[in-house]
Amino acid sequence: MSYLEEVHIIHGNLAARNCLMTDEKVVKLSDYSIAPLYPGEFYLSNDNVSITKWWAPEILDMDKGTTPAFSHKTDCWSYGIVLWELMTRGVTPYPDVETNNLKKYLTGGHRLKKPRQCPEAVYLLMLKCWTDVPSDRPTFPEIGEEIKQFTSAEESSDASQPLQTKIEPGGSQEYLGVMG
Repeated sequence: MSYLEEVHIIHGNLAARNCLMTDEKVVKLSDYSIAPLYPGEFYLSNDNVSITKWWAPEILDMDKGTTPAFSHKTDCWSYGIVLWELMTRGVTPYPDVETNNLKKYLTGGHRLKKPRQCPEAVYLLMLKCWTDVPSDRPTFPEIGEEIKQFTSAEESSDASQPLQTKIEPGGSQEYLGVMG
């Protein structure tokens, strides 16, 4: 994603389902720059509602008939969702929230709950990606530097410890299975 930001390409559909792993353990992205090609009706129709669960709140503000205004900052939000997907081993985001209530949920200050096995540093990075003000979200080079810090540490106690915060899961049985 740092490279895409550097060459001014917006992904617009970042999700774990679009991340492919090579035999050399290199992640390749698919389906980039396709999302902005479709009008709002495509995403807001009943057939395609689940894709919006990876979108930043400012994208959810779009009206039918308009094209979503994706940016590197909306990709950053989606990247936080991808981290959450990885920590939950592929649970669909916001399993307890109906898609038509997602905008209200997010603008009310709610965020995805902390996965049980997620280190504190990783969850704090997710929260940075989910900051309300897009300009306050980190750039992908900044995200890369943070990830280097907690992946290159030899025996960081944080990397092996689950979150210490109390979690109050609710709703989805699929979600409850990965929450503490």
